Amino acid sequence: MEVLCYGLTLPLEGDTVKLCVDVYTDWMMALVSPRDSMPQPVVKEPNMYVQTILRHLYNVFVPRPEQHSLNHIRLCQQVLTAVQKLARESVSMVRETWEVLLLFLLRINDTLLAPPSVGGKLRSCVFIHSFLISSEY
Repeated sequence: MEVLCYGLTLPLEGDTVKLCVDVYTDWMMALVSPRDSMPQPVVKEPNMYVQTILRHLYNVFVPRPEQHSLNHIRLCQQVLTAVQKLARESVSMVRETWEVLLLFLLRINDTLLAPPSVGGKLRSCVFIHSFLISSEY
């Protein structure tokens, strides 16, 4: 998992960051509908792993030189859509995982609103997803 976390900090050109996001958003769904293709430790202890995954996925939202790229916006949307699905459909999420999820949303909003602001589509995307997730609970 540390390799995936590091991969999320790399430049956006190429497929490395996208592949790391794909793996993590897939593994997060262990709390929604576990599959045989997921690693057994993730399936056996999904809350513990999802908490770590959410902490690592924050790296997708950290400002980068290429942060205004369409690729960056798509990756952020992919993460937020997975988090939204997790919040809506998980029936086995424990309190600690909910707290980590809410802290994740607060951190990314704080990052995007801190000067200098990312602005534009990325900020709008985060606000919409955060509002949708928090308004349901």
